[in-house]
Amino acid sequence: MTEQQQAPAHQAAPPGSPDAVVTRLRGAALRLAYGLRIPAAEHGLTPTRLAALVALAAHGPLRVGDLARRLGTSAPSVSRLLDILVDADLVARRADPVDQRASLLVLTPGGTAVLDAVCRESLDRLTAPVTALPADDLARLAAALPVLESLADSLAPGSLPDADRPA
Repeated sequence: MTEQQQAPAHQAAPPGSPDAVVTRLRGAALRLAYGLRIPAAEHGLTPTRLAALVALAAHGPLRVGDLARRLGTSAPSVSRLLDILVDADLVARRADPVDQRASLLVLTPGGTAVLDAVCRESLDRLTAPVTALPADDLARLAAALPVLESLADSLAPGSLPDADRPA
């Protein structure tokens, strides 16, 4: 198609076409992600704060630079983030036994408790509507999961350090 022949951006793609499926899938995924983030927000966790806690739970203790690499950001940005998490008693700085000039970041018991609560609450939010699905819808959803997981892996391979933890 030439530029003049292309459909306007606001025109809907034919139902069942890849463009229509992508548009609907994106919308559904964003709404699901938003709904699953609500418990984190209720605990005062932004997506970045939650990602830091999840990374420390899965890979800690970590140095600031290592956490910054895992989060895909800079050490100064992580340092500011850590000030907030330390003040909230979710993360603690410990002396690195290998290098006394460095510190290691660890989850506090409070950080672990908040992360566990967010995980449990987000699973509870999803469990109720899934449990309420008619049996045929539940079977279709179960059958679609391998495709959805494959799509997730292709977009963000290994981005969730622990499948039982929220991102």
